[in-house]
Order: sequence, then C-alpha cells, then structure tokens
Amino acid sequence: MRPPGPLESASVRVSAALTAVLVTLGLVAGCARKWSCDLPGQLRQRAGSGARDCGEASLSEESLIEAGVSDSGVSGVDDCVAAALTASAPFYAQYPARGEDSELVYGVASDGKGTVAILQYDSDPSGGGKQQPVIHASICRNPELDLSVPRENGTPAPVKCSSLDDLGDTCGGGGTFAR
Repeated sequence: MRPPGPLESASVRVSAALTAVLVTLGLVAGCARKWSCDLPGQLRQRAGSGARDCGEASLSEESLIEAGVSDSGVSGVDDCVAAALTASAPFYAQYPARGEDSELVYGVASDGKGTVAILQYDSDPSGGGKQQPVIHASICRNPELDLSVPRENGTPAPVKCSSLDDLGDTCGGGGTFAR
C-alpha cells in the first residue's frame, strides 16, 4: 500500500476538522434547547434588561410550617413586587419554600408588559439524589396582586392568576416536579 499523497492527507484533515465542527455545532444546538438551571438567570432573562431585582425572601422554618410564608422576610420582597406589578414595571423575585428532601424556590418575573412567569426550582425532583435540578415554568394569565397569607395560589409569590399556561421544564428533566 502506498502512503497517502499531500492531497489525500489534506482531505483527511479537512474532513476531520469538518466533522469536529459539525459535532460541536450539534452539541451546542442540543444544549440550547433548554435554559440553564440557574433560576436567578432565567428570572432576569424573562423580566428583561432594566428589571428591578426585588430580592429573595427569607423564610423561617416555623412560618413555612404554619402559613407557607413569613411576615419578616417576605414583606420587603412583597412590597417591591406589589409596587412593580401595580406600576407595570419589569421585576423578578424569589421565594424559597421548604421541601421535604430538596431545595425548592419559587420565582416570579414580569416584563412589565403584562407577561408574568412563575418558575419553580427543585434541586432534586426525585427526592433521592438521583436527578439533576429542574426548573418548571408557567405563564400567569390575568395576574393580580395577592397579599393574603397563606397565598390562595399555593405559592409564596404574591401574584394570583386566573389560569396558568404550563410551559413544562425549562432545564434539567426526566423528573416529575411536585407541584
């Protein structure tokens, strides 16, 4: 067998380089289908540039058990969300909740144009350390301010929706999120 000539070697190198580029593009395209499991990042992205960060509520264990929310840590975040929602201004906020076996955080984000997203982060939807984090998203239809305690909608966020459009998991996956 004769050794490859200069054109054949160049062809093999170009073919290998092209294969590497196509594989990389395929991986990037595949990864781009779902968002990163970074709740604050997803909230900022959904609210848009210039959105107000209303912060993260701090919830005490006792209040979580008794009422689902805490007056001490939530009031400042609720005040910010209420002011922004009333003024139709973009904002985002986070509300940690107590999970039995994983970290749960509810997020709310508004673009200030009437679209309000409710995101639910679960650090381990399987409950046994077998799955990656998941963020589940919904769009809130006809959002209204809800400062009741405990919240009527079952989440710590002070937003009541006439209905929710389920967008499914935005990242992670394979698990069922306890809603």
